[in-house]
Amino acid sequence: MHRALSVPDILHELFDHFREYKDPSDPWFDIMPRYPLPRAALLKAALACRAFCVPALKVLWSEMSSIDPFWGLLCLDDAFVPDSSAAARRMSFYRYSSWVLELSLNDMLDWDLPRLQKACSLLDDHPFFPRLKYLRIYLMDSPTLPTEMATFISSTLLSFKLYVSVNTDCLGPQELVEQGLILRGQGFFDALADRAGSTLESLSVDCDTVLGFETSADRFSSLSHFSVHSLRILRPVVSFSSMELLKELHASVGLLNVSSGLAVPSLQSLHLRGPVALALETLAKICAPRLAELKCCLALGALDDLSLYMASSCKFESLAGVCIEFTGEDRHGAPLRAEDVLRLISPVLSANLEEIAISYYGGPFILTDANVQQMVSSIPRVRQLELRSYGRSGHRQSPSLQALSTIAEGCPELEKLTIPLDLYVRESRNMKPDTIFRPTSHPLRLVDFIATAVDDDMIPDLALILDTLFPNLCPDEWAGYWEKHRDIYKGIYDPVRKAIRKLQKARTFERARIRALS
Repeated sequence: MHRALSVPDILHELFDHFREYKDPSDPWFDIMPRYPLPRAALLKAALACRAFCVPALKVLWSEMSSIDPFWGLLCLDDAFVPDSSAAARRMSFYRYSSWVLELSLNDMLDWDLPRLQKACSLLDDHPFFPRLKYLRIYLMDSPTLPTEMATFISSTLLSFKLYVSVNTDCLGPQELVEQGLILRGQGFFDALADRAGSTLESLSVDCDTVLGFETSADRFSSLSHFSVHSLRILRPVVSFSSMELLKELHASVGLLNVSSGLAVPSLQSLHLRGPVALALETLAKICAPRLAELKCCLALGALDDLSLYMASSCKFESLAGVCIEFTGEDRHGAPLRAEDVLRLISPVLSANLEEIAISYYGGPFILTDANVQQMVSSIPRVRQLELRSYGRSGHRQSPSLQALSTIAEGCPELEKLTIPLDLYVRESRNMKPDTIFRPTSHPLRLVDFIATAVDDDMIPDLALILDTLFPNLCPDEWAGYWEKHRDIYKGIYDPVRKAIRKLQKARTFERARIRALS
């Protein structure tokens, strides 16, 4: 055997690659790790020789999806175990439990409360896993965190994620409280703050029922990522005042208590979800001089009128990306006016913005050429611009092809564009390629123009306009993008894409011919 294989650190790194690869793009990546892990391969390596034994076992036990194997080591189910054998098993328990670094509990069978109580009495309040770094809990039936589960919390914990999913589709917040279907865990979260408050870097709570506990985020002094969401909100449960190290904050605004203001000097990413009025009030109380990304999902009520709201007073000078999503499920298809949206978000529209996305779910989005001109004048350095509308199109008003010329002239660094277009209005019909702005070079490669249909007689002029305004378009990249939305895009845009490709080939051929003649 090579001498390098006698070094435990090298062996540990080698066996660490025995783990099954988990795709980070998998939507269930954080909730349910893929099974089965290749434990058989690690076990065979551990049994191969003494040099491989401990490094392979450490990797084998480092990631656990259940705590069932530890019950036998603690002799909780064996009434007639000799004392010598019980002592040996418990020594093995202390050894193996110290190797566990990541624990994912996805099954209610793990919450065998009597066993857990016995284990707590045996461990004498010591952590179940003294070196645990990542803890994930997924509750399905009973939204309760027993205080005894605090024994899983160690002083080395870096990340804690809690997902609660109970069947509460037809119940409101008050009804959930009356039936006792609320997330109870005050003792657990107090223990989390006491034991891991100075080491915890990531804390995430995602719940579809009412949160029945209160905590202060200030008790977690090392947090860099904090996420708290709930579909049923009764009152604020998380208080803030100052978070020096926090870099990412994702929250339902109804759960946050920032009445005295929130100073987050290191915050770089802020995602808020909730009613538009409450979200604007929360934004006005946040001081984040280094904020680079802002994403808001704002719910519009049946009686909400954006024209009555004052523009947000927030000022984020370092913003590079803004994503605003409006949802209007209770508005019965009422339209949303772009001029009201632009007035509302005007404080965050700055020359430093590189990405901006505005979308409306639930009805038509009224967007005109004048609105596009107003927006473009405020964001000259933008690289990605998306304007979308999802819902009934009965009162939809979209900009004409003239908006493309405005964007090409006002956004010289734009690389990706998504915009609804009305190809049948007079401004679009009268627009000719020889009368539009002609940039010498424009970096735009991907354009997604949302239109209901494209007539055959419009394809040549439309392709020529796009090719004139954006000479660096890449139709092959369009094909890959539209492949995901084949039913919607293929019949509308494929002819335009093919026509642009022909124009680009003709231009390339013409340049080659000129070079040959010269």
